[in-house]
This record gives sequence, C-alpha cells and structure tokens, in this order.
Amino acid sequence: MKRKLRRIGRILKKGSLSVEAACVVPFVIMILMVMIYLCFYIHNRSWLCSAACEAALCGSLEAGSGTGHVRERAQERAEELGNTGFFGASDIAVKVRCQSSVQVAYQLDTKSMLGYGDSLSVSGSSQIIRPEERLRRQKRGKGETHESGI
Repeated sequence: MKRKLRRIGRILKKGSLSVEAACVVPFVIMILMVMIYLCFYIHNRSWLCSAACEAALCGSLEAGSGTGHVRERAQERAEELGNTGFFGASDIAVKVRCQSSVQVAYQLDTKSMLGYGDSLSVSGSSQIIRPEERLRRQKRGKGETHESGI
C-alpha cells in the first residue's frame, strides 16, 4: 500500500511541473518580447536624435559657405538620414526651421506586436556658424587691444 502511494505521489509531482511551466512560460516570453521591443524603441530614438543633430549641423555649416541654401541642405540631409529602416516605425515626418539657428524635428509613429502604438518625436538644433565673420571679429578685437597698449 505504501509503495502504491509513493508511486502515485511521483506521478502527481511529474504532472505539477508541466502545469507550472504552462503558467510561467507565457509570462517569460512576454517579458522577453517587451525587452526586445524596448531595445528597438531606444535604438530608434537615439538614432533619430543623432540624425536630427547631424542634419542641423550640416545646415548650419552650409550657412557659413555663403550659398544661402541652409534650409534645403538641412532638409536633404534629414531626409537622407531618416529614410533608414526603423523596426516598427511608420509615417516619418521631418520639419526644418531656420532662423538664428537651424532646428530639425522628426516625428514618427511606432507600433508594437500587440497593436499598441506610440508617437515618437525628437529634435536637434545648431547655431548658424559663420567662421569668417567670427575670425574677423576676433582679429579686430586683438588688433584694438594691441594698439591701445593693453
């Protein structure tokens, strides 16, 4: 009788492992999928942030060359960098503004595997750099200090 009870106890213990696995495995898979999605989201955000800064810098350097195509150059570079493939992203929009600084903003929609969507927007800006004018001002400033004897 005792042997029979031991045998039944072993069978019940073997079955409990499959029940526990059936309850735990979906949660583990869900956590892994969320972690993977989070990694892609962070990658997209950091890539777009650096792309916005690079496009703004490219436009501000174009202002220094004197061609006057600041906005066009920044827009061209922003579209070039924004057209790379992003996982789960759609509807990428680029906005470029030029005033005393060049500002580039990206906005896109992200979609997860569960159908949940989010909007991601990043921006970067750079002051318009005119190196010739800056050097002339510095030279004028140094020339005046030498003449006045300071």
